Amino acid sequence: NSIYEKMTVPIKFHELLQLTNVGIPYSIINFKNVTMESEKFVVCRDKDSSQIIIIDISDSTTQKRLPISADSAIMHPLKKILATKNDKTLVIFDLDKPSKLKEHVHHEDVVYWRWIDKDTIGIVTETAVYHWNLAGDSGPMKMFDRHPTMSGCQIINYRTDSQLEWLIVIGISAKSKHVAGSMQLYSTDRQISQPIEGHAACIVNYKMDGNTHPSTLFVFALKNEQGGRLNMVELVPLPTGNRAYPKKSVLVPYSEELAADFPISLQASSEQGVVYLVTKDGLVHIFDLESGKIIYSNRISEETIFITTDYSQGGVIGINRKGNVLSVSVDKQKMVDYVRETDPDLAHKLSRRWNPSFTARDSLLALSTSVAMWNDDGRSESVESPAPYSSVFPPPSQLLYSPLGSLSIKTQDSPLDISSIRLQDSPSGISSVSRTLDSPPSRLFSLNTQDVPTYDTPNYEALRFDMNANTEKEVTEQDIFARYGVSRTTGEDPFDTREEETKYREALLEMANDRAERAERERDEIAARLREMTTIHNDSATRIERAERERDDIAARYWALKKKCREAMNILQRADTDDLSGETRIM
Repeated sequence: NSIYEKMTVPIKFHELLQLTNVGIPYSIINFKNVTMESEKFVVCRDKDSSQIIIIDISDSTTQKRLPISADSAIMHPLKKILATKNDKTLVIFDLDKPSKLKEHVHHEDVVYWRWIDKDTIGIVTETAVYHWNLAGDSGPMKMFDRHPTMSGCQIINYRTDSQLEWLIVIGISAKSKHVAGSMQLYSTDRQISQPIEGHAACIVNYKMDGNTHPSTLFVFALKNEQGGRLNMVELVPLPTGNRAYPKKSVLVPYSEELAADFPISLQASSEQGVVYLVTKDGLVHIFDLESGKIIYSNRISEETIFITTDYSQGGVIGINRKGNVLSVSVDKQKMVDYVRETDPDLAHKLSRRWNPSFTARDSLLALSTSVAMWNDDGRSESVESPAPYSSVFPPPSQLLYSPLGSLSIKTQDSPLDISSIRLQDSPSGISSVSRTLDSPPSRLFSLNTQDVPTYDTPNYEALRFDMNANTEKEVTEQDIFARYGVSRTTGEDPFDTREEETKYREALLEMANDRAERAERERDEIAARLREMTTIHNDSATRIERAERERDDIAARYWALKKKCREAMNILQRADTDDLSGETRIM
């Protein structure tokens, strides 16, 4: 229990089920007898009793025991449809009716199979890979032949992208000092294969910041005698308007105590923008897709994890040899706080990604940032945002507003002429950036690129908001009576006549309508200001991205020029040496 109870932050970690507690013998809990195609069902094959046991993960008391003798059984990821394999005979059953949907006798042994989507079963034999569609009466269709490098491997997984355009067979084999991983990546469009060293892989469609379309990323992990690595590569040609995803190769730590450990699973979350790497010995490493950085690592199981699948909450579900069905997913707010301790910039990006409503309200003014401004004399001023350390952005009550509700900007001389805005994270609670310039900059970044448009930041006066100016004067009953000619004396009954009561009610109704109209106008004004703030934030983010690209380009050109200078110096030195040698020979 201790290892599970200690795991509280910054992930959500739960034991969903204990197989031995629901009647599953410990002896059959292994890769050969237990399958899990989704977070809905676990299927166990009990050879001794010739039964297939189907367990609903959400309600472990709901079990179905079928008197079926089979070598393997896999449950549909969504429906109560079961596929069984007995020698070369493949059968698909609808358990709700119940009825047999399809049957096929294959011409060679099936060494691995699984549901790759709601309509298709992927089948791997010793020589080839097939797809068997649930619809119709057709048998499995051959997709490609296995590569010679996969010969002799135990197949442990078969992965595809969502469009079934990229297919990956994954296998392992025992070497003298380690377990080697081999993969075969196949493109259905180009109809070619590529052998790759690796133990686990996945394909994810992920939309990077600033891109119009998602990028198709191939993520794979390996562990060899040189150590462990996680690699991320963009597969398909660049969509129009997208910037390329830079290839990444990240070191994965493995301890000496677990020298025989290796990756068994990769699950990626497009929504979270993270990758979960699970190892055989129960380690979980979480990586950021955008930067490739590792953001969290811990051991979640002391027993071998032999099977995993995607979790709807953006994480991973796995089963270990003791029968623990475990789920791991990111606790977003706690993860942001955890990452901020070592990488405030990445924490800011994660928070922006994980908060769909992260607009101007939560960005330009609300973030732990500073707004740098220049006045007419070229001197810089700054506005501080008191963001609490426990949150990437403060509550609305702690924005850059004075107690009276108007935007507070401290200036000593003339009003500020805003030329640019610069955002900067701060690991401390208060952010403040102040620089002295010879002259106000015309824009935030100087780009030596003619085809890149520049954007001027709107004047800061557009953000000024004075709540006191919209405060309504209190309207008393005497005002209403005077306005509508209703007379009454204190202590008397409220209304003397029906006509007076009618006038009073009309006065109340008109006052309510007036207030509603004023509230709508104020709402529209606030919405307009919010849109202006959103524009400023988006412009700032765009300029930051351009500056980063220009910085990388300048760095690349700098190193190229430095290399050319070195080569030129070497040529000059060789020329001087040749001249001296020539003079010696002449002498």
